[in-house]
Amino acid sequence: MAHANEFIPMPQSRRLAIVSVLVMAVLCVLSQMTFNVGARKISFLMVPCLAIYVWPRGANPTFSILGICALGFFQDFLSYGPIGLWALTWLILFLALRPEARAKPVSFLGQLGGISVVLAAVVVVQWGLAKFVLGQIVDMKSLAFLAIIALAVFPPIFGLRTYFAKMFTDRDENYFQTPQYEGKG
Repeated sequence: MAHANEFIPMPQSRRLAIVSVLVMAVLCVLSQMTFNVGARKISFLMVPCLAIYVWPRGANPTFSILGICALGFFQDFLSYGPIGLWALTWLILFLALRPEARAKPVSFLGQLGGISVVLAAVVVVQWGLAKFVLGQIVDMKSLAFLAIIALAVFPPIFGLRTYFAKMFTDRDENYFQTPQYEGKG
């Protein structure tokens, strides 16, 4: 049986979810910045996907899902995109990654490989949702370029997350562990 100290208290798990949603909201706003570099326009539209990838394991899943859906609609509004595209993409991503069931963190190279796979999946999901659900055509080169930009931004975001996690929490004590995952995390 699980011991009481193996669970994050409910207020703290809500706090983790709220802080994560706030960080993602800041990334949503920052993702709207664009820069002209030569003939190429650089945008950070996929950067909020990084927040979902590094979502804390101890965050309350209900608050997390509600926040991610709300921010997805906010991102659609900010980017003048089809309503629901980012919300559905991020919800699929969050449910596929399942932060509460994730194993302990691996090396930085493992994390870089993981986010590469996740961003490739986001490109495919965005393309599929736009084409088959919304009936719109999306330029795959543009989506791939957005994923590459997000991949380039990942190391500093991952470093900041690691820094703040060590600064404000004891990482081993602040991860939610359910009875079915007891002893595996």
